[in-house]
Amino acid sequence: MDLQHALKNLIENGTNIEYFDNGYVIQINKDIKVFEEGKKTLKKLT
Repeated sequence: MDLQHALKNLIENGTNIEYFDNGYVIQINKDIKVFEEGKKTLKKLT
């Protein structure tokens, strides 16, 4: 699964975390953050 499918599942299913090939997407309150392998920090999506 890629990042776009993980975001779609996160929004449609109302879950707090979705995994994809190179990391995971997590939702904390209204903030959506992405952790990718090889990166040291979470990336915040707006």
